[in-house]
Amino acid sequence: MARRRFSTLTAAMLVALLVASGCTGEGGDEGGSATDRTDGPTVEPLWSTPLADGDDVDGLSHLVQTPQAWVTTDTVVFPDGETMRGVDVRSGAERWRVQPPEGTDQVCAYSERVNETDVGAVLFGKGFGSGEDSGVTCGTVAALDADSGDLLWQDDVSAEFDNGYSHEGDAVSVGEEVLTFVAFCGEVVRFDLQSGERLPTMLSADVQCTHEVAHNGQFVAVKNDPDGRIQELPERARELGWIPEYDSGVGLAVYDSESGEQLLRQEIGTYDDVHRIVSNDPLILDLTVDDNRILQVFDDAGEPTHQLGDGGFPETLSPRGDLVRLDEGVALIQHAGDPELHAYDVATGEELWARQWNEGGTPIGIRDGRVLAIGVEAGLPATVDPHLWAWDLRDATGRTDLGPFRSASDRIVGLFSVAWDEERMYLVHSQAEEIVAYPLPD
Repeated sequence: MARRRFSTLTAAMLVALLVASGCTGEGGDEGGSATDRTDGPTVEPLWSTPLADGDDVDGLSHLVQTPQAWVTTDTVVFPDGETMRGVDVRSGAERWRVQPPEGTDQVCAYSERVNETDVGAVLFGKGFGSGEDSGVTCGTVAALDADSGDLLWQDDVSAEFDNGYSHEGDAVSVGEEVLTFVAFCGEVVRFDLQSGERLPTMLSADVQCTHEVAHNGQFVAVKNDPDGRIQELPERARELGWIPEYDSGVGLAVYDSESGEQLLRQEIGTYDDVHRIVSNDPLILDLTVDDNRILQVFDDAGEPTHQLGDGGFPETLSPRGDLVRLDEGVALIQHAGDPELHAYDVATGEELWARQWNEGGTPIGIRDGRVLAIGVEAGLPATVDPHLWAWDLRDATGRTDLGPFRSASDRIVGLFSVAWDEERMYLVHSQAEEIVAYPLPD
């Protein structure tokens, strides 16, 4: 069935916000901004379901990455303890639960989204050691049908890792026909999504680990060093141009994940970095250039046009990849070390507004041109039920009270968003160790 569209801030983002604000979402409207109180009806939970492993609910922190949950027409999918679990969007009843394949005992990472046929990617691993010497070796990649819970295929990729290496970052992504997996030292491994057949390795690991790779199912962005330090590559990789042929310098290239077609190529500095693909349309890359962290916008011809923000940001105040959300031509960004939420016009790069994270509530996502947030009135204790608030995405001078927001249990503290569809938002309630569904406001 078709995948529904949603736009939430990631779990990692909201955990950071809740910690910074004491997990209260507390805050008022400073600077004279108005509050439109509507005395709306109480936002009651539709259902809740307990999480298996309470130690992991704060951002699902055992994962290498914390993307949004998957939402299909019928199922919400999220990691729970050592498994991937699917529950019914209407009732919260468990539909299926996937146990790790033989030789693994946990989920290392999973794709940020499923594709149009509701297939996603999961990277499984096996823990080792104890205490400070503990870790996980991620060695099995699999395609998972989010509706049925079936593993369509799995492949042992442990040979692509050094002994004891645990992958970090965007390990797996899915397109409509290809699953992409990035292994040790930037090797790009591709699989036919339906059959699991390995496709030509488009980029092999290099001797000195100088490759950097970001991918999201549609694009693969590669930074690599071509000046004689790369080990021998398959001829097919060279034919498709995955290694820039510059005589000197370092190349940045972006490719179509499915076809391998090169879409753009340019030289960047040896110490510049590629971090994340922020947006597909327009293409926006999170880069470090000349010691500045920038969000670079490209046009349809692959030419850089402008940046979000004025001249980039110091590394100490960088837009972290998991704290970026785009919707309706606006980018919401939280810079590391900066307590403010910033909004930028994607078309021009102009900053539209900035406000404190907890001013007007803790943001949970964007819907119909509004930022939704959970928070209590300024000066009230954290034990008071917070309200659901909204403010205009392009003009944050005011906010609207959509009604008191109640928990499925007696403990409201520690709510953060993982996903939503056209009818519901799905929140993890960390203290009560449960995932809760609420109706979206009209």
